[in-house]
Amino acid sequence: MNRRWHYFFCFSVLYPILALAYIAVIYGSKIHALRIVSISPKENSVPMLPPLPPSEKGILFQKKVTEKVSPKVVSTAVPQKLIASGDKPYLPLGEIAKLLQLKILIPMKNGQMTMGKGSAVIQFTQGQNFITYQKSKIFLAHKLIIRDRALCINYEDYLQVLVPLLAIKLIEGQTPALKTIAIDPGHGGKDPGAVNPRLHIFEKNINLEIAQRLKTALTQCGFLVLETRSTDVFVSLEDRPAKVNKADLFISIHSNASTDPLAHGLEIFTLKRAQAYRANAFDPWNLIAAYSILSTLSQNTCLENRGVKMAEFAVLKYLSIPGILIELGFVSNDDEAKKLMDPLFQEKIVQGLVEGIKKYNANLGKR
Repeated sequence: MNRRWHYFFCFSVLYPILALAYIAVIYGSKIHALRIVSISPKENSVPMLPPLPPSEKGILFQKKVTEKVSPKVVSTAVPQKLIASGDKPYLPLGEIAKLLQLKILIPMKNGQMTMGKGSAVIQFTQGQNFITYQKSKIFLAHKLIIRDRALCINYEDYLQVLVPLLAIKLIEGQTPALKTIAIDPGHGGKDPGAVNPRLHIFEKNINLEIAQRLKTALTQCGFLVLETRSTDVFVSLEDRPAKVNKADLFISIHSNASTDPLAHGLEIFTLKRAQAYRANAFDPWNLIAAYSILSTLSQNTCLENRGVKMAEFAVLKYLSIPGILIELGFVSNDDEAKKLMDPLFQEKIVQGLVEGIKKYNANLGKR
């Protein structure tokens, strides 16, 4: 009876337990091996600043990133390491200070950091999608983040914003000329643009009047001027770039509008950077032109500086030259609408535009 119970116990209880334990050991070792393979730095890791050095896969990742993003810069401006956030590459601002020879004026504290170069001051804030450069907001494609206790900027924004503004000499390729300027008075004819019904003001008339004054001023400065329209006629968005694509710089003049009657200030748009449009070949020059003109325009008019922004406007997408779109003020704001219709204020606008164009030309000369 005891022997039968012994056999029953071995076959029914003990042996199955031992078999399951064996299977668990073997299967567990395979799972462990799979996990080791899945996190192997030679397979899937992305280079991180410190403590991990760039891996074989990381080098391939970085090479792909630096080759893909324009503009092309000299080798000394290409970082050795990138920090990954998801599938997006970032650079610590401390690394950028070395690459672009910037001074850290105020080290990072509470997610903020201030850097400088010469008289230029740049402020960075965690979570913001813009930097403040000489009191002008320059909007970015990505928000600033903190990784590994360092404030970081997206690699695309480093190339598309910081390099053009702070180290234009590091951009490879040919520098655009600036002899012929295209002026594009927005809207016209059957398209009135923004309307202030209280004051019976139409954007198309403001745009045309300022464009005509600007043409006169630029001609007196020795520039050749092309126009998309010189009278109150309708010109399609597609035809406007086609009429002036032989110029060296395209300036589209508009007046803004908002459902908020208190909205005010001026802003300048560039084509959304790093896209697949032909005009994206001029992303650095678009930004330099936008900042140069915004800084002098806001100073001359005392209008609020709303910054350099990005959009995919049709008149910018189809250009084969550098181009910007200016929103001079808000027609929907009665006070600004009256200013925009005032000939004396229009002369201040034109003076600011001309000084900005000259500043852009001087920046091109730094190449």
